[in-house]
Amino acid sequence: MTRTGIDYENSQVILIGTTTYEGSKRDDVPAVRHSLRGMYAMLTHPRYGGWPKDRIALWVNQRNAGDLSRRLREVARSTTGVLIVYFAGHGVLTAERQLCLMLPDTTLEDADLSGLELRQVSRAFEASEALTKILILDCCYANQAIGNLAAGAPVLDSSPGTYTLTATNPLQEEARWSGHNDGTPTSFTGELLDLIRVGRPGGPERLSLNDLYPSLRKRLISLDLPRPYNDATDMAIHQPFTLNAAYPSLDGEDIVPASFGLTARDASPHWAARLPRPLRTVAGQAAAIGQAVVQSASWRLISVPPRTRRWAVTAGSALCLAAAVLAGYLLSTWTGAPAAVVAAPPAVSPTLHLEPVYQRDAGKGSSSYAFLPNDYAVQAFRCSEPYIDKAAVIVGLDMRIARSTVHTLEIQILDANGKVLGDQFAALVDNGQTTVVFPDIRATPGGIYRLRAWNRSEDILGIYLNSPTNASANVGPASIEGQPPESGIISGYVEGRNLPTTNALTGD
Repeated sequence: MTRTGIDYENSQVILIGTTTYEGSKRDDVPAVRHSLRGMYAMLTHPRYGGWPKDRIALWVNQRNAGDLSRRLREVARSTTGVLIVYFAGHGVLTAERQLCLMLPDTTLEDADLSGLELRQVSRAFEASEALTKILILDCCYANQAIGNLAAGAPVLDSSPGTYTLTATNPLQEEARWSGHNDGTPTSFTGELLDLIRVGRPGGPERLSLNDLYPSLRKRLISLDLPRPYNDATDMAIHQPFTLNAAYPSLDGEDIVPASFGLTARDASPHWAARLPRPLRTVAGQAAAIGQAVVQSASWRLISVPPRTRRWAVTAGSALCLAAAVLAGYLLSTWTGAPAAVVAAPPAVSPTLHLEPVYQRDAGKGSSSYAFLPNDYAVQAFRCSEPYIDKAAVIVGLDMRIARSTVHTLEIQILDANGKVLGDQFAALVDNGQTTVVFPDIRATPGGIYRLRAWNRSEDILGIYLNSPTNASANVGPASIEGQPPESGIISGYVEGRNLPTTNALTGD
């Protein structure tokens, strides 16, 4: 047992998420990727969840619902401590109004056959001897998981020691999230992670999901988002989920709030979040100024009838805000504020060519290093071209110990400050170049950038390194999960679009 009160050796977390939908007309949800990343980072953080990485399975964009149900049941049967299942993505109801969690190949016509039905999750829970079972659903119709009989299967919340938390309720069954890949998670998961990050002042050292639920519900309602729903049986309501960040630690060092690797969420009210980005700050400042002016003049309204007083305060605040927003818009227009996105050249120059800005040798590298699930490897390099559009790494797989047939790499380009400029997924090419193509990334020739690769499978892979002399433009040795190996750089390359002023072949 640990400070969180969880027997990790006999416990398991399964994080499931679907970001792309090929079998239906549903929109892709990039935010799901960031929700999964945030949940994983929180659970493995030593001062929050404390889970060992080998006790967390990350199943992203899994196909074949039958195989997924079988694997889920196998994990559930082998768990006797705490079992946590989390899903983020689209949810759909079948003709019998049964919840089905959508996978990339789920079709709306046969969702019960091509998706992960709630009844399969229920049966996996029933097959498990885990003392506590926790289900978290961040999808539309998630509320169907509470008290819903799944076509003859046991009622999910009748399982001993089960806690269920959903992003929707019977009156608001559709979840909401941004369709933009701006680094932020889904609204429900994002607010849950924010609560865990700051903790509960005055609360116990360990927090259960039920301890967090009232604040989560209040937050989501204030943002005009669906109210969450929860239910619990037996002692699951008290099962610790995270350490309390606001509780003084035993070693005298308070927990420092972590970002869990996510982009900071916009704390503006929901009406301000819909404004163009340049005006959000102006709108927030205007609202604060308007409130201050009204408060300072409130003594003049004491003798005014209450109804008239409320009308005057509301009208005054609205006028101040409207004037400030208009002024900010005109100011951004007159000053020629730069566009948020720098577009690539509209036409391809006849002399346009591609050049590697960081490259490896022709082999697989001088040695390979263990690349654990959700570990990342980073290589800094100096870019020589004005655009970056492609990157590759070389990673190997030992089929003798592989547990899964699906292996995904996430490859990113970051600037010197750690900001993600490009982010793409690709299926592993075993012992070959796993390559991704980015929309043109504007770069500064001579600037320092980073290539970062993530192992998004559930197997241990091997990432190849070369000796530093076999690559160009590398800056320092590689690091794996923040720790430098003995030596070497990532075996791979980054390719850039070069826009020469003269013909590169003739010199004219």
